[in-house]
Amino acid sequence: MATHEIEEIQNILDEVILIKNGEIISNENVEDLRESSGKSVVSWLKGHHG
Repeated sequence: MATHEIEEIQNILDEVILIKNGEIISNENVEDLRESSGKSVVSWLKGHHG
């Protein structure tokens, strides 16, 4: 999924799972992510993906 698509739906997400090369590298509750880091889902994703 592209980041511009995530921006459109991030307000309805409960959880995000980051998979790289078939392996789950992160599984986060979106509300916890926002509260603990102050980041949007897209910002968090860019921090993990480059």
